[in-house]
Amino acid sequence: MITVEEALARVLALAGRMPEETVPLALAAGRSMTRPALARRDQPPFPAAAMDGYALADPARPGDRFAVIGMAAAGHVFEGAVGAGQAVRIFTGAPVPAGATRIIIQEDIGGQSAFSKIWMYNTHTDQLTQIAQHDATLFTAGSPNFLTLDEEASGVFDAKDILGDNW
Repeated sequence: MITVEEALARVLALAGRMPEETVPLALAAGRSMTRPALARRDQPPFPAAAMDGYALADPARPGDRFAVIGMAAAGHVFEGAVGAGQAVRIFTGAPVPAGATRIIIQEDIGGQSAFSKIWMYNTHTDQLTQIAQHDATLFTAGSPNFLTLDEEASGVFDAKDILGDNW
C-alpha cells in the first residue's frame, strides 16, 4: 500500500500541462491563470491615506507640535501644501496633500482631548444617560493617576465593572 501523497504524485505525473489559451472574462470562471494579472493603472490614481490621521511634512520628530491648517477627506482634496510645523487632518481614502511626507495615525498622536463616554438609552423615555467616561488623567504625564502615554495599549476593562451584571 502507498501513502496518499505518493498516490497523488503518481496521478499528477500522468497529467500533462494544458496549453495556455486566452478567453473572455465572462468565460474564465473556474479556470486558473498561467501568469499574474497586471493592472494598467493605479487605483486610486493618486497617493491616498490608508487610515485616519494627520499628514505632516518633514522634519517631524516625536514630541513636535503642529498647526492643523486644513482637512482632507475622501472626495475632498486639501488644496494647499503642508509645510514644516504644519499638519492636515486626513481621512481614509483622501488624497495625500502636497508637501506631506508622512501620515501619523490618529491613535498614535497621544494627548487627545476628546473623552470617550458610555451612554445608556432608555427606550421608554427616549432619554440618554451618561454612565461612564474616559479618565484622561490616566494618560496625562504628571497626573497622580498616570498609567501610560499609550492609550492604545492601556488594556481592556470589563464593562460589567461599570454597567453591572445585567449587561
